[in-house]
Amino acid sequence: MSSPKTASAPFGVNRDMFTDVHSFMDNAMAELNRIKAALETNESHHQAVVDKMRKDLDNEVAESREAANHFRYEFDNLVHARCQVVAEGLQAMENNQKYAHNMQQKALNSMASEMKTLRRGLCKVSGRWSQYKQRNSEREQLSKGRALLPQKKSSENAVAAIKKIQAHKATTAIHERVESMRLRLKNAAEGVHGRQWSNFMRGADVDGSGLISFDEFSNMVRKQLKVEEPDAHLRIIFESLDDDQSGQISLDELVEFVADPTVRMRRRIRNAAKQLSGSEYGLEELIRLIDKDNSGQISLPEFKLMCRTDLNLLDSDLQLAKVFSAVDGDGSGNVSVEELLAFMREERCIPGASNITT
Repeated sequence: MSSPKTASAPFGVNRDMFTDVHSFMDNAMAELNRIKAALETNESHHQAVVDKMRKDLDNEVAESREAANHFRYEFDNLVHARCQVVAEGLQAMENNQKYAHNMQQKALNSMASEMKTLRRGLCKVSGRWSQYKQRNSEREQLSKGRALLPQKKSSENAVAAIKKIQAHKATTAIHERVESMRLRLKNAAEGVHGRQWSNFMRGADVDGSGLISFDEFSNMVRKQLKVEEPDAHLRIIFESLDDDQSGQISLDELVEFVADPTVRMRRRIRNAAKQLSGSEYGLEELIRLIDKDNSGQISLPEFKLMCRTDLNLLDSDLQLAKVFSAVDGDGSGNVSVEELLAFMREERCIPGASNITT
C-alpha cells in the first residue's frame, strides 16, 4: 500500500494536463469561432458582390433587350416606310403608264378619225378634179400664144434671191449686235466715269503707244466697265477697227467709234478724199464717177469699191456698211448720189467731242 504522497503526485500532474488541454481546447474553439465568423463575413461579402453582379448583369440584359427591341422597331418602321415609298412609286409609274397609254390611244383614235376625214376629202377632191379636167378638155382654149405669157423664174434665180435675203438679214443682225454693244460700252463708260469717259478709255494705253491689243480691250470692257460680252462679239468690234490686221487698234479710233461710228467713218472718207485730190471736192467727183449708168443711184458694193480702190481705205465692211445704212434710210440697198453727197458734206461733230481730247 502506497503512501499518501505517492498517490497525490499523479493526481496533480493529471490536473495540470487537464487544465492545459482545456485551455488548448478553449483557444482552439475561440480560433475556430473567429475563423467561422471571418468565413461567414467573407461569404456574406462575396454573396453581396455576387448579388450586385447578378443585378448588374440583369440590368445589362434588360437594357440590351430594350435596345434590341427599339432597333427592331425602328428597323421595321424604316423598312415599312421604304416599302411604302417603293409601292407608291410603282403605283405612280403604273398610273403614268396608264395615262400615257390612254393618251396614245386617244391620239391614235384622233389620227384615225382625221385619216378618215382626209380620205373623204381626197375622194371629194379627186371627184372634183375629174370633173374639172373633163370640163377643161371640153372648153375652148383661151390663149394659143403661150410664148407671149411671162416665163416663171428659174429655181436658180429663186435660190440666189433667197441667199441674198439671208445675207442681208445676217448683215443686219451683225449691225444691230454691234450697235447694241457700242451703246452698252458708251453707257457703261459714262455711268462709271461721267463726261470724262474718253479719258478713262485712253487710260487703258499702259505703254503710251496709242494702241491696245484685244486682250487689253477685253480686260477694259469686262473688268473696268463690267460689261459681260463673249469674245466672239468683242472681236467683231475689235476686228472692224483693226484696219491693217495688226492685232492692235488706235485708242482714238475706239473712242470715236464708241461716240458715233457714222461720224467717224464720214471723217475718214473725207480725209482720204482730201489727201487723194488735195481738196474735199474730189469726193464729189469720185461719187459721180462710180455712178456708171448715170442713174443717180449707188449701191453698197459700188460704195465699198470706191472706198477701197479709189480712197485706199482699209476699214472693214462692217464700218463701211454702217455709213451706207445711215444714208439708206429705207433699207433698199441703194442711195442717190445727192443724198450721199449731202451726207458727206454735213458738218456734224461727234457727240461729246468737247470731252474727247486727242
